[in-house]
Amino acid sequence: MTPPVKRLSKTAWTMLLPWLDEYRAGPSILAPDELIPNAWLDANPSANLNPANFDPVCERVAARYLEDRADRTLDDDFPTLPAATPLTAFDIDRHSEKVLQDNNLATSDEILAQSVNRLLSLPQVDRPLVLDLIAAFVAEATRTQQDDGSRSGERILSGPGLIEFVESIDERDRVILHDRIFASRPQTQAELAKQLGLSRERVNQLDRNLRRQLAEIVSSSVDLRRLLAETVALADPVADAGRVAHTLPLFATEIPALGVSVGQLLVAGSDELSNVDEWIISRSPAQIEDLVGDVLDANTGDEALVPLRAVASGLHLPEPEAARWLRQGGFTVWGDQVINGPASTGDLICAILSIAGAPRTFDEIVADLAGEPRSQSSVRNTLVTDDRIVKTDRTTYGLRRWGTEQYLPVHRQVGHLLDAAGGRMAIADLVAQISEKYDVTESSIRAYAGAGEFVMHDDVVTRRSERYVPRKSPAKTRFLYRDGDTIRWATTVGSAHLKGSAFNIPSALAGLIGVGPGNPVQLPSRLGPQSFMWVSVQARVGTIKRFVADLGLAQHDPIFLEFSPEGFDIKRQEPGQTSDPVDQIFALLGRDSKRRRNTQSLRAELAASLFLPGGADADTVVATLRHRKELELAELVSTALG
Repeated sequence: MTPPVKRLSKTAWTMLLPWLDEYRAGPSILAPDELIPNAWLDANPSANLNPANFDPVCERVAARYLEDRADRTLDDDFPTLPAATPLTAFDIDRHSEKVLQDNNLATSDEILAQSVNRLLSLPQVDRPLVLDLIAAFVAEATRTQQDDGSRSGERILSGPGLIEFVESIDERDRVILHDRIFASRPQTQAELAKQLGLSRERVNQLDRNLRRQLAEIVSSSVDLRRLLAETVALADPVADAGRVAHTLPLFATEIPALGVSVGQLLVAGSDELSNVDEWIISRSPAQIEDLVGDVLDANTGDEALVPLRAVASGLHLPEPEAARWLRQGGFTVWGDQVINGPASTGDLICAILSIAGAPRTFDEIVADLAGEPRSQSSVRNTLVTDDRIVKTDRTTYGLRRWGTEQYLPVHRQVGHLLDAAGGRMAIADLVAQISEKYDVTESSIRAYAGAGEFVMHDDVVTRRSERYVPRKSPAKTRFLYRDGDTIRWATTVGSAHLKGSAFNIPSALAGLIGVGPGNPVQLPSRLGPQSFMWVSVQARVGTIKRFVADLGLAQHDPIFLEFSPEGFDIKRQEPGQTSDPVDQIFALLGRDSKRRRNTQSLRAELAASLFLPGGADADTVVATLRHRKELELAELVSTALG
């Protein structure tokens, strides 16, 4: 014989070769001086055998068989041998093989139907030949089998225990078996009690009795006990049910009389296995959870990442199965990495960056998050607020632990460089130093260096000393109106307002309320202080989400931002009460239209509303509205002023 090519079985010796169970008390099979006779029977071939002792062990077991069991049919004593296998597949001497073939014994089935004595009675068959043959059978029994389980399946299906059980159960028992004991999603005792018209106590009694009978079927069958041991070894601690059925075909063999598989019977009749969501497990879910936790904790690296291969090895699973098991358990698996623990948006982004090993853009991060329930707004907020993440360039983000210098907005870079240079710097030097470090165009740098808190004269940049002048006058600013001491700016509710983000306001409005570079403003309001600030080259308003909630506003609702001597407020833009053009005009301006006006006073009020001189004529008013692209209001004014 040669050392085994197939993997050695992890199934107990007494299940591979049931007759060995009779030798627990001796005599010793492998050596006469064993301290505890045949203690090795409680282990398995994988634990006992190696290339050095493989042949001697197989030969000594075979010799004991010839000595004590010469009159027994081989089929009963070698239940795990594959059926209908040519003798050429076994490791026997070629001369022995020819002698057996000359006696019309060419397959395992034909040999297994014989006994040792019947074989010895055949022409040219002697004791060394039979010893060689039995040793080859013992060797084959020690190896992990890949047969279709047909011989074992036939014995199980024809076993007296199973036949008696099938004959003893009634229709009520079958309902309990299929809807509770064998079911992947078992019904409760209460549900079955209602369905069968029984008490819960009676259903419980029937359930316990059926399970006891199934356990007796398993314990009384050598084939089922062997399959149980093989399944436990394969699903230690867990295995995909499909892989179990593929690896152990007997597990998937159907039992027509019950309408279930051998595997279902085995799980129901055993305390060692469970079927959970198409997984076969040999430990409790809590034990597996603890094992997973130990493996994850022992292999956790930066950003709580764990190589998937480490978990797969710890669970004795192929990597794809390990990934599915982890995902079902609530873990996040990306490629060949697992996040150890529940993952916040920040954890996920940090893991993405860690796996990438280089900065990623916002769009790339969102794409990497595909399949995770995270909104783009949540991602944006996390990129700004999570201390582990740093902006590395104008559009990219990385991990702070990489030591990458944090990117600053261009206007702040300009400020830092100006301060370091004593307050004056050539634009060419600014462009060179900023663009060398970051992906910022020269045109952007020039735009920031000549706006807001900076000015540029003769290609030299300095800080602005004079008061900031808005780029556009109030008269030319769309939807900006005056009502005596009150200023109103009309807009509609957008996503920034609903989410509570800051948003831009026109430069003319900023100038009217005093917001400018280096000059933030805070105004009182009925819902608390309202902040206005200058960011980069534009004015922004702090969150107005509390006003949105207070007024019950929705996306696209028209509103006014209102500034008065009393402070700040937000009001709904109400529609005109009638179809009268004057009503419509003053509704759009946010003003009261109840007082009747003549044409001259109407023109004067409209001119004042648009920041025009009091003597502006009707044509100037209409032209101003059209220039502001307020075409609806222009048409109404044209109609009202004739």
